[in-house]
Amino acid sequence: MLKVGDHVNHCFLVVDCQELKTKYGKLYLSLNVKNRLLECGVKIWDWESIKSTLSKHPTTGCFVKITGTVESYQGMIQIKTEQIEVIEEGEVDPSEIYATPGIALEEMENRLKQYLGMIKNPVLKDLCQAVITNKELYQLLITRPAAIRNHHETYHGLLSHIVSMMGAAVALQAHYHFLSLDLLLAGALFHDLGKVVEINDIKEGGYSTKGRLLGHMDIGTALIDRFAEKTGHKGKEEVDLLKHLVLSHHGKLEWGSPIEPRIPEAMALHMIDYMDAQFYNIFKQLKETPPGEWTSNRSQSLFKHSLSPVDQLDHYHK
Repeated sequence: MLKVGDHVNHCFLVVDCQELKTKYGKLYLSLNVKNRLLECGVKIWDWESIKSTLSKHPTTGCFVKITGTVESYQGMIQIKTEQIEVIEEGEVDPSEIYATPGIALEEMENRLKQYLGMIKNPVLKDLCQAVITNKELYQLLITRPAAIRNHHETYHGLLSHIVSMMGAAVALQAHYHFLSLDLLLAGALFHDLGKVVEINDIKEGGYSTKGRLLGHMDIGTALIDRFAEKTGHKGKEEVDLLKHLVLSHHGKLEWGSPIEPRIPEAMALHMIDYMDAQFYNIFKQLKETPPGEWTSNRSQSLFKHSLSPVDQLDHYHK
């Protein structure tokens, strides 16, 4: 995180931008900007003279590169700006703007392909391949967050959650041999796939209209039907089993599932999903907590004991 006195030469997303006037009638530019290191205000007092020198003017939702110094004014953090420049979205490294899972995208993609390569059932294999070979859908899968808040709310968050669940599924099935690894891996891929439609991109934030009307489970099962028809597997048992995993993965009716688990793999997938979301948050809380202290989470404060390896780790899962 950036602190008072630090030099800034970073890209920011402009959350809000307004041309205002001082009480003396002088024009100035007021910005609220954020990136993964800092969220603060920016005031450009000599905006009247600067604006004519810029080829593009900042607007809400654009990206800017700011050079300056972090300072405190009346108890508020802001940037004393030396230079500001509007930059195109395609020139911005998203990891500079948004929080990321702490594991490289390429590594997560390789793990995803490795886990999907373990699926032997031809129907489930075809359905999963239909996802990762659909360029538009795959791009959404690897960039969307898994949630607005609560867990994996970062850029690449959905992919991180899926890959982590797949790793847990492999470990769990190695011990409980009667579970179908094929179903668990396909279920991990599809269980939250509807969130690529339900949740807006991380820049816009919030839920889409379709997401608010239908929810990610309904959207996810519709995607399964679409790919089942495309791959010639419509009406097969595996399709219904996979849809059941999606519809039941919240575990209980009161937790948002329209149906509760009716096969052991659905029970396992729900537990893996819940565990992964919880451990993601626990790891974050422990990272911010000194050894020998308790986490600040009011609902379930946890003790950071001397045997905890958290401070030696960059990420919560392998």
